[in-house]
Amino acid sequence: MSSDLVPQKPTITQFGRKDSRLATSLDLSSRENKLKMMECLNDCTARLTEEVNEVIVVTNYFIHDVQKIDDKTGEVKNLERLVLIDADGNTHETTGATLIESLKIVCFAEGSPPWPNGVKLKVRSKKKNTKDIYFFEIQ
Repeated sequence: MSSDLVPQKPTITQFGRKDSRLATSLDLSSRENKLKMMECLNDCTARLTEEVNEVIVVTNYFIHDVQKIDDKTGEVKNLERLVLIDADGNTHETTGATLIESLKIVCFAEGSPPWPNGVKLKVRSKKKNTKDIYFFEIQ
């Protein structure tokens, strides 16, 4: 038997978020995609809610749990943060539930990513009462 220590992979619980989830369509066997995943966790190129009526050629996605403090109540809210990766490698983020649900519909229609040739999605919005509702339209 060897006396060498076997490095253990840290679990998410070691970072204080035992129930956190993440998923991606990136193939994480390549170093390039591992770096792209890390980029998704950090600052993104754009916010989807600021790209209304723009077309994005989406190839991959990354989604993970985040916590946000409500400005009015101070309450900590658990949210999902979606990051879309476009054909140029740019990253587009949102925590908007309607955009996340809309992507699920896109995946039903187009199949699950990765989409090597990209799927053209236009970010759209409509008013519902006093709120803006965001969704994707396949182009």
